[in-house]
Amino acid sequence: MITVISPVQVGRHVAGPALRAANLAAMLARHWPTTLAAPADRGLPVAAFSLLVPHRTGDLRRLLQESDAVITQGAGFALVATLRWARTVVADLYDPHALEVLERERGGPRRVTERHLGHLRATQRFLLRRAAHVLYATEPQRDLLLGALLACGRPLHGLYATSRKLSNVLVNVPYGINLEGALEPLGSAAGVAQRAVGREYLMARHPQIGMDSIVLLWGGGLWPWLDPGILVSAMARLEGSACQRVKLLFLGGGAAANPDIPAARAREELLAQARRVGLLDTSILFASEWIPYEEHRLVLAGADVGVSTHAATLECRFSIRARYLDCLWAARPILGSAGDPIADYLAAEGAGWTAPPGDAAGLAARILQISATAASREAASAKVAAVRELFTWERAVAPLLPVLEQTISRSATGATLAERARGLHARAAWAVAELANVARHGGWASVLANVAGRR
Repeated sequence: MITVISPVQVGRHVAGPALRAANLAAMLARHWPTTLAAPADRGLPVAAFSLLVPHRTGDLRRLLQESDAVITQGAGFALVATLRWARTVVADLYDPHALEVLERERGGPRRVTERHLGHLRATQRFLLRRAAHVLYATEPQRDLLLGALLACGRPLHGLYATSRKLSNVLVNVPYGINLEGALEPLGSAAGVAQRAVGREYLMARHPQIGMDSIVLLWGGGLWPWLDPGILVSAMARLEGSACQRVKLLFLGGGAAANPDIPAARAREELLAQARRVGLLDTSILFASEWIPYEEHRLVLAGADVGVSTHAATLECRFSIRARYLDCLWAARPILGSAGDPIADYLAAEGAGWTAPPGDAAGLAARILQISATAASREAASAKVAAVRELFTWERAVAPLLPVLEQTISRSATGATLAERARGLHARAAWAVAELANVARHGGWASVLANVAGRR
């Protein structure tokens, strides 16, 4: 049996980490009995696998004791202790949390930032020492994790003797898409009908949008490591009919799916910028609340192009934009910043457009190109539909299947003495690192609350 642990709730207001956990569980359930353990269930359909909402540490402990392998994206205070019951741990480290913290807390109190980074370093080292396998989504992430693996103190001699690329530890599992119910390209008869239904949905909520408007959709959150402001600057450069027809819609205007990641300040700054350039509630629109997961299909169907822009940062090099994958599912071309692997690939295939990070004039030129003719948007949409088969969850999970097959066959014999020793060493090193971190940067109240089981 396989257990997949989601770090955030799985439900109607679902975030990227939960979507990845749920889809991994769905793919693995085709091969083995699989359970998804999540903080809460808010109604996301999970027919393919079992769902456990652990209310006590003992619930998860019993599940891990019965599992051949557990896949987790992180390890909090309770989970580190509970993972000692797991036969095999697979660490899914596709999300560069530390780089997000640097962006999110840029300009904030140094002590708070260093405490958060210290906790993330301790957690990553624990997982790299404890996990039999580590998952990554892109080649730059592999390089980042390889460096961390070499620095964490884990013995590698035997692993390297088996695989000189350490592919027995580092396993490539990209972020994927489920093509069930996928939208048709814009120029097809079915695509035209789907767009009309989706456009009516958008028009009912945003009267500024018309049937002939060109809707650029920002489909994710307004996180500090992104640069939605450059799109507002680009929109302010438009003139004539393009200025009237193009509508930029931000879905991330409502409450965040994960309340632990503050997007409120970024939203307020963006609202103020749109107001200053005179485009708020005319050409630049904001959703008033987070769109429920089951309504995303209608929103995507009503859009013409998906957009996402970022600054030139460390985060953008090592991250993956899940919202681009939404566009693949919807057969919608993308407009984004160069440097993102998916955006660069789609632009090279004629399935989207990019401009250098921070280049408002370049983005404005791309928007004018997009708005010039429906034929160009339809051609790009057809290109998206032609390449999206390369990004399915079936393809993404395929490298993990033989790894888990070997793991399950081995688990019948139980953990070896060396594996048990490695797990004990990883937990001890984690505890020492966490204590040193709070001693240096504060946070004793949080530690004691976690240890006492109040959080």
